[in-house]
Amino acid sequence: MHTMTNKIQQEFHDACGIGFISEISGKSSRRVIDLSIEALKNMSHRGASGSDEKTSDGTGLLTDIPLEYFKIVLEEELNKNLGKSRLGIAMVFTTEEELPVLEKNFKELSGKLEINYLGLRHVPINKAVLGEVAKSTCPVIVQFFFSGVDKDNFSYETLLYILRKTVEQKILETNGQTFICSLSGKTIVYKGMMKPNQLSRFYFDLNQPEYKAKVALFHERFSTNTISSWSMAQPFRMLGHNGEINTIKGNRLWMKTREATIKSGFWGDHVDSLKPIVSETGSDSYSLDNVLEFLVHSGRSIFHSTMMLIPEPYIFDSTMLDELKDFYVYHENHIEPWDGPAALVFTTGDIVGAKLDRNGLRPLRYTMTKDGLVIMASEAGVVDIDE
Repeated sequence: MHTMTNKIQQEFHDACGIGFISEISGKSSRRVIDLSIEALKNMSHRGASGSDEKTSDGTGLLTDIPLEYFKIVLEEELNKNLGKSRLGIAMVFTTEEELPVLEKNFKELSGKLEINYLGLRHVPINKAVLGEVAKSTCPVIVQFFFSGVDKDNFSYETLLYILRKTVEQKILETNGQTFICSLSGKTIVYKGMMKPNQLSRFYFDLNQPEYKAKVALFHERFSTNTISSWSMAQPFRMLGHNGEINTIKGNRLWMKTREATIKSGFWGDHVDSLKPIVSETGSDSYSLDNVLEFLVHSGRSIFHSTMMLIPEPYIFDSTMLDELKDFYVYHENHIEPWDGPAALVFTTGDIVGAKLDRNGLRPLRYTMTKDGLVIMASEAGVVDIDE
């Protein structure tokens, strides 16, 4: 497995490969998946390899949920139980020992939120393509399925967020190994400690012609501040990130401090279900993702939220509009910058975007094609485009 000494970590920092491909029309297509996998393969030099040369720090895809594909996979269950409700899918890494308790928690806690539990599916995988390290640490990979609708002042997506956070509290209480990669009615994550050319061979879902998407975030990981694991592969629930957040210790401590006194008219009694809002372990990217999704589910747009977390350096910018400076001045009273050389790609499943770090130290390149694609990545040329 890829390892470094602390000294090397302090002196050597590299950037992961990140990007997204999206249909401008908002209509799902197979080419979004195929081109994203191709882009990952072409960025394999960005990731770290293990001693067995088949294990990596992590590779992954985040896409909007291919509803038509899952209607085929779960035809009987969905036709019988979905009705006018919306589908929700949890993508989970767990163990054989924890799976029964996990399913029990999902059933009980979803019922309290008036979310219908539909069942679980063992995700079809091919362990034979993995390296020895990845194979020996490969979790049990399952999907849980739910249906529901907006309720009171909460959207269905926010109810699923509450459900995930509540289940995660149960996992923490028992020191469980389970990790919920995603739980959403809009997006789903496929990732792991594998090379880019193994991703679609490991996850059979990604090979199916019916698996189509309007957007896909992709990430090839080079870990510099955490030990590699299946759970810390990216993308996370809303973002992919490359680089370092140098202020991470302070960012985590400030968020932990806020938790003690946080009150919310929007969240009401559910606010305690969301704690801990930010993880104090894992990667800096994971903690940033925690806060981003909290802000978005609290009612802000994902653009508003990323501008709060990674504000532009406005003090000496004489060209910036006063209204924009006022935005940054106002929000710095509520949350401090998450600062460091790191670019972001992010999505809610409906909207996709990207953002440079405050000093532009991690570049991003994009192409818009005449046939309706936006291709954004940490370098140019990740897929072949006819000029």
